[in-house]
Amino acid sequence: MKTIVAWLFAFAVLLPCWAMPAEAKSREVAVTIPKFPVSVNGVTIDNSRSKYPLLLYNNITYFPMTWNYSKAMGLSTAWSKAKGLNVSQESGGVQKLAQDLGARNDLRRTYKAEKASFPIVVNGKRNDNGKEPYPLLLFRNVTYFPLTWRFAHDEFRWQTQWDKQNGLRIVTPQRQVLMKIVYDDA
Repeated sequence: MKTIVAWLFAFAVLLPCWAMPAEAKSREVAVTIPKFPVSVNGVTIDNSRSKYPLLLYNNITYFPMTWNYSKAMGLSTAWSKAKGLNVSQESGGVQKLAQDLGARNDLRRTYKAEKASFPIVVNGKRNDNGKEPYPLLLFRNVTYFPLTWRFAHDEFRWQTQWDKQNGLRIVTPQRQVLMKIVYDDA
């Protein structure tokens, strides 16, 4: 009787693994949510309540490309099933970050994400996600970019700064409002 119960238990536990395609299992990765503070253009990110929190994978912070985040970061995003994801630097400046709150994230827990398998174009250049040391990820059906030097600095022109006390600070290119000071009454 104990043998039958053990076999049934093993079958129930392993069935989801057998049912999942091998391709999906190979794309799956373990991620965590940062415990350190993160700010974008002076706005503190609330990772504990964000529907799309920042992620950590292989000691690199990943940023969600939602509409709100991309607009706040000065990026334009477009998605289609046929062409995949297209991300480019926007010339019109940035909007204030509006966070999608309402979730309850456990910052001590490990979550599952998967490596993106669709076409990705960044600033007109095709990205080969299979060859990336820090691939783009999908989490909660949203694409996440790694904050590597290549993406953050070279492609998106963000300034990043890290220290133990303040955590991660990201500053995006700002639109110049005043071209020059014409008159100073001092």
